[in-house]
Amino acid sequence: MAKRTRTLNAYANYKRLKAAEERMSMALARPMVVDIPLRREEETRPAPVARCVEKRTDGRECGRPAEEGSTRCGMHRQWYQTAAAAMGFPFPGDAIGMHDMLARLFTLVAQGTFPPEHAKVLLDICRLMQKNLREYEGLREWEERNG
Repeated sequence: MAKRTRTLNAYANYKRLKAAEERMSMALARPMVVDIPLRREEETRPAPVARCVEKRTDGRECGRPAEEGSTRCGMHRQWYQTAAAAMGFPFPGDAIGMHDMLARLFTLVAQGTFPPEHAKVLLDICRLMQKNLREYEGLREWEERNG
């Protein structure tokens, strides 16, 4: 009995496959119209990513992606929220920026408008930033080379 059931099931499957093949051959025999809309090249490109508007001290643009709802990248946005930026210190994004920051600090201390004790702390911070800067510039060059 089990053998007969298997035979009937196999026959039913065979009939289903044959019917599907026949439908496919009929569908392929009829001409088909495929509507493919033509798009202009600019419509298929992804929207450009907004870039940071800040300039580096060497004149090049920052180039990092701007944060949503902002014209600056996260680094520059955070910088402009600091007390140092409010005091007029430049963003220390490269060696020139670091030099400008130290020159500004020197001027403030020499004028007596900035306490020397605070300047020592800032100088230590600048040393740490300078060490960090070397790594950052190396990473930036790698990003520019590797897209």
